[in-house]
Amino acid sequence: MKSVFLEKNSKNPKFSQRALAKLLKISPGQFNLVLQGKKNISEDTAHRIIGTLRLEEKEADYFCHLVRLESSKTAESKEFIQKKLEEIHPKQDFHTLALDAFRVISDWYHYAIIEMTQLDSFKPDPSWIARRLCIKKPEVEMALERLERLELLKKENNTWIKTNEFVVAKSDFYNDALRKFHKQTLEKALEAVEVQDVSEREFGAMTMSIDPTKLKEAKKRMQSFRLEMAKFLGKGKRIETYQLAMQLFKLTTGKK
Repeated sequence: MKSVFLEKNSKNPKFSQRALAKLLKISPGQFNLVLQGKKNISEDTAHRIIGTLRLEEKEADYFCHLVRLESSKTAESKEFIQKKLEEIHPKQDFHTLALDAFRVISDWYHYAIIEMTQLDSFKPDPSWIARRLCIKKPEVEMALERLERLELLKKENNTWIKTNEFVVAKSDFYNDALRKFHKQTLEKALEAVEVQDVSEREFGAMTMSIDPTKLKEAKKRMQSFRLEMAKFLGKGKRIETYQLAMQLFKLTTGKK
């Protein structure tokens, strides 16, 4: 519900928690307690929310089991429900996000937060992270919850720890979430052109005529280069978080 509120609020800053509570037919006070994790919801309320938000079958099943887990009283019932949740969303054996998980973290700042944990000056404080990334504190709090749930971050000694050296998304799919991520990456690059000094960034482009049959090999070489640069730049002091973005696309899109 937090994610729904943030999405609607980002599109319309005047959209309040009270407005979403009204949409879901929950009292504002109860809704606020649910968002804070201080109050559970009933299964009847869960089914009403599923209908209102039009969740897909798998998402609805997962949501219902989460609600049951919160209200379960015995260790046996909790263990049973946790197994059901695991069946719906099994743990990833590889350090590659499946598209269903990537849909959850399609916004650019999730990867930024993961990498920020590597900064020498990192503070596990949502307000500090929000200030450094110029985003809202609730967005950071929701992102941290998602990243922990997906086991991309873990809490250890009162700080956040990155669980995998590199995290990538399976990329050769025409997917709304992936398009959204790439669009946001380009928007951040446009911002950097305007506000960052040339000594802090590097932009370059090359136009060429090519044999399209070489694209598969070109993609492999670009992926290898990105990993090579990440390893090179990640050595030594870690003062700032950067993003390396590469695009290779066709310009001759008109009729032949």
